[in-house]
Amino acid sequence: MQPEDIVRLVAAVLAETRPGGDVVLTVNPGDAVFLDEGREVLLSSLDVNQGITINPEPRIERGGVLIESPEGVWDAGLDTQLQGLKMAVEEVVEGVTGFSRGE
Repeated sequence: MQPEDIVRLVAAVLAETRPGGDVVLTVNPGDAVFLDEGREVLLSSLDVNQGITINPEPRIERGGVLIESPEGVWDAGLDTQLQGLKMAVEEVVEGVTGFSRGE
């Protein structure tokens, strides 16, 4: 994952979820630097009066992101999004073919 990819990923999730209140991004320390550099891009995905705090956490894998706001917590990491995409594709395949991987 390229540094700009993590910024785009988080900005897209922020724009989609539109969390209320200030936002805390918990990320791997290696990604925290890139998110801090892309802070203006991230803020453009939020309402004008919202703020962002970037919380480096070594237990978070590179590319992993937890987004916390007063409304809740979102796991917005790349692995989580890819897993969701895989499940969605499997549901479509099952609906079209009647084939289920669990059977």
